[in-house]
Amino acid sequence: NIGGALSPTGMVSLQSLDQHLIISQLSQSVGALNMQGNGVADFNVTVASTVSEPTEAQVRIQYTAGQYSVTKDYTLKIAYLIEDWENENFETFTWVNDASHPWVITDENPYEGHFAARSGNITHSQSSSLSLQVIANEDDSVSFYYFVSCEQGFSGVHYDKLEFFIDNVLQETWDGSIGWSLAAFPLLEGNHILKWSYSKDYMVSDGLDLAMIDFIKFPKAIKSGIDHAQKQSIQLSVYPNPTTDMVYLQFVDVQPEGISYQLFDIYGKLISVQSIRSTHTVVPMQNLSSGIYLLKINSGVGNEQVVKIIKN
Repeated sequence: NIGGALSPTGMVSLQSLDQHLIISQLSQSVGALNMQGNGVADFNVTVASTVSEPTEAQVRIQYTAGQYSVTKDYTLKIAYLIEDWENENFETFTWVNDASHPWVITDENPYEGHFAARSGNITHSQSSSLSLQVIANEDDSVSFYYFVSCEQGFSGVHYDKLEFFIDNVLQETWDGSIGWSLAAFPLLEGNHILKWSYSKDYMVSDGLDLAMIDFIKFPKAIKSGIDHAQKQSIQLSVYPNPTTDMVYLQFVDVQPEGISYQLFDIYGKLISVQSIRSTHTVVPMQNLSSGIYLLKINSGVGNEQVVKIIKN
């Protein structure tokens, strides 16, 4: 309530503008709001079973209190792998933070939400880096928003700067005063190391002397659901998927000679490796945390199949 008087009891309604979301209760009552006060309305929202790929859902929120009413439309991203640091730590993904000058979570001027990642406090001739290993299961892209406030270079020479690397290959450099801006880069299928680095030369400081990043959108995972991988002569079923404790590999019309599997987490960390000696093989997952895992089956003759496993 940004007005100058107590508002009457109000009603908040939430409406899905497409078929991607299922809203169990469409409206909630909100008590009277004091001047400059606020209220909270909680809604239970479920993603429709037809959504199997990253997409965007449109919702409409309407608040009515007495003779006053306001309506706003919002876009919600579904099934994307997003890092926005709204959990106030670096634990959602397996980040590798600079040991000497670590990046930190800040609530000052984030791009969206309440938090962003800010470069560590450094002085002249120092740097602060943040990196992450990711898996792209098909040709895709990575995007993020960045903010820079530091010494301005000229004629293509950068003094203090934010740099972004893919597999230690420099992709772009930013310096000077740049408000929140979007950057996007192609990412080929395979394992990659993404790195953001803020560094300073040997003299002069300007601006806020920092860089920030926020709302990183990683490559989407491979198709969800129960995957029946078929490639050349190998026919394979993987079930149940999602699972709570283990998955079964069932080979059809083939003896799994020379075949093995590797289990990775979604960030590319190898969890287990096992040779397959039976047409019915169990992959134990009961001791793993809930999340998305990638099961790679290797026939030994250059034929690989990757299945996404959802562990509940």
